[in-house]
Amino acid sequence: MRLSWSRAEDGVVTVYGTSSDGCIFEIADFWLKPMVDRFGAPRATALDWQQQAAEVLVNNWNRLFTA
Repeated sequence: MRLSWSRAEDGVVTVYGTSSDGCIFEIADFWLKPMVDRFGAPRATALDWQQQAAEVLVNNWNRLFTA
């Protein structure tokens, strides 16, 4: 299974899994608002953190768990 991610218009980053037969399903969501609310991060910083979290998950999964 390979992972990928995308950002929706509402700012949510979703990580997707794609099975070997092409079935695509949602794995995880990274929400912007909790990072802004809890850490007091500016929106631009929170957007960067959100994308970095998704990229780390996707890149490491694909590197370690796919052929």
